Amino acid sequence: MARFRTLVGVAVCAGLLLISGFAVARPSGPGGDPRFDRMDRNGDGRISHDEYMAVAREHAEKLFNTIDVQHHGFITREDIRAARDAMMSRRGRQAPAGGPWKYLEDNFAVIDANRDGRITRDEFLADATARAEKSFARLDANGDGYITRDEYKAARDRIQQRQSRQIQDTDPMNQ
Repeated sequence: MARFRTLVGVAVCAGLLLISGFAVARPSGPGGDPRFDRMDRNGDGRISHDEYMAVAREHAEKLFNTIDVQHHGFITREDIRAARDAMMSRRGRQAPAGGPWKYLEDNFAVIDANRDGRITRDEFLADATARAEKSFARLDANGDGYITRDEYKAARDRIQQRQSRQIQDTDPMNQ
């Protein structure tokens, strides 16, 4: 009888964990990438345009909020530099040569649509949305409106190859 209660208890606990989602960890697919899995919100093995754009917007909102530490609804060049330096300082390293920081610094005047020397939340999100649309179109190699694992992996491989070439091109040992 005690053994039966133990088995029932274990079964109930396992069921509750599964129902709550605590124990449901969707494994990455073949050659999976956790970033792909985070974007594939419905778990169907592909990223729809809506899923991709939702993640892109969330990422843009988070980045804007990270830079707009005073919460005044706009960012300046100085805000971008200060946020970059603070983040790199917390991570114990220097700012990377590329990435969102370089993009924002290099394209500040373009993103600042009304040319007032500040990028508002709306200007920032409009630029991020336009870039995400272009990015989705590049990633969706066959144009069917979805990014498959294979398309995503192929794009990641291309990026890694390009970065590897850039490192080799700038490495003084290769000169």
